[in-house]
Amino acid sequence: MSTPSSFYVDEPDLIFASKKRFKDPKGGLYLFGPYGQYGNASYVNITTNAGIIGTAKSIGKVIDFFVYLHRRIPASDENSVDFPGLGLNGKLRYDIRFDSQWEQTIDKSNFDECERKIDRVERTEYLLGLIEDKLDAIHGVNPNPDVVFVSLPSDILKLCIVPGQRGLKITLAHKRFGSELTNEQRIGDYDFHDIIKVLGMKFHLPTQFILPTTLDMERKTLQDLATRAWNLAVAVYYKTRGVPWKLAELEPDTCYAGISFYRECSPDGQQYMRAGVARVFLATGEALVLKGDPFKWDDPRVEPHLTEQQAEALMNKILTEYRKSHKDRLPSRIVLHKTSEYTNEEKKGFLSASEKVPQKDFLFVSRSDVDFYREGSYPTVRGNVIKISETEFYIFTLGYVPQLKTFPKPGIPVPVRVKASNLDSSERLMCKEMLALTKLNWNNADFCDQMPITISASRRIGNILSEARARDLDISSEYKYYM
Repeated sequence: MSTPSSFYVDEPDLIFASKKRFKDPKGGLYLFGPYGQYGNASYVNITTNAGIIGTAKSIGKVIDFFVYLHRRIPASDENSVDFPGLGLNGKLRYDIRFDSQWEQTIDKSNFDECERKIDRVERTEYLLGLIEDKLDAIHGVNPNPDVVFVSLPSDILKLCIVPGQRGLKITLAHKRFGSELTNEQRIGDYDFHDIIKVLGMKFHLPTQFILPTTLDMERKTLQDLATRAWNLAVAVYYKTRGVPWKLAELEPDTCYAGISFYRECSPDGQQYMRAGVARVFLATGEALVLKGDPFKWDDPRVEPHLTEQQAEALMNKILTEYRKSHKDRLPSRIVLHKTSEYTNEEKKGFLSASEKVPQKDFLFVSRSDVDFYREGSYPTVRGNVIKISETEFYIFTLGYVPQLKTFPKPGIPVPVRVKASNLDSSERLMCKEMLALTKLNWNNADFCDQMPITISASRRIGNILSEARARDLDISSEYKYYM
């Protein structure tokens, strides 16, 4: 048995406009501006054409909120960065444009009809039907907007939440599987937010769901106003084919893919597993999506795994899509992150399909169930790695960040466990890439997440594709529909 050791990995750089480098997303955006459009490193102006679905009041609040975001908004934390303000002449050279032709109003008669329905699920289904009709109407306008905000007041949302629940998250049914299924679980509808993403995809309209608390400029929330402004600006920028920042030190000929599994129900109640795949093509700044083939997995207590043939087919899909985007060239290296350990059959299948790819890293990535502590009163520094063996590592993707002079997350830092089934690269390169990929979540402007985007995106994709409304949909490969 080898003796555990540790080493430190330097913080990866990000690239912004004019190829300027910086480690902090907010700081880089503030100093240099966003990277630009897909494959275009020039500092270009981008305007998002935005539609809105909501009541007359909530539509007005959305517009007022983004008008307010044209001013500089001080950060409440001295270690954070002020939001510089929207506007084509500002630091971000980015703006959001609203137009009444892309507005769809939910009026009082709709609210009254929703309120009259006795069952909570019926009220939710009615509201989703309204949103689907409104998206269809916006889709009928030429040209289409780049994104559609869905903003509903709290009195409507409260009609649909579970009685006694705190917060405004609407869940139709919890994702339980087995012989004991409710009607809603058999149908397969689960989460209001995820269903809206599916409906947007149906009409080729990326959506941004905004809760009333996000728009409240007076009330104190978990995030200060500057943070909310940063997060919305970055997310909507990406949905307008913009790349807020790119990673500086990753190989352009490497394909990074994350695999997680999700269940779906067929109309007759049969349950199947699928693999949801997020692929990141860093040379172009794009993150793309694949859906694996269905397969039976009867025991929900055991982690799902692919047969050798299924693994080979999935890898062939990944490489085929890569070649489509790279002039029929294979990658020189593939990095595969998976949320369950690799079986011998899976490894054989992945290796067989990728035999012409010179380097292959197959990594099982999970949240550690082991706690580590350092001496003293400060949290462990982000970038510390504990090596247990030649194939097992614990990487602190969260921790004290020297660039911010703080630990920006609550609680005790928990490392990410990485177990290599096949590792052709150096362990330092693997660990640095893991850190880098935690900085590629364009759903916010945080310094980093705990999990790499390959894993967090594949899980998000799985949640959305498990919705019944996605079952017969020709799903989009563009990640902007899943954010």
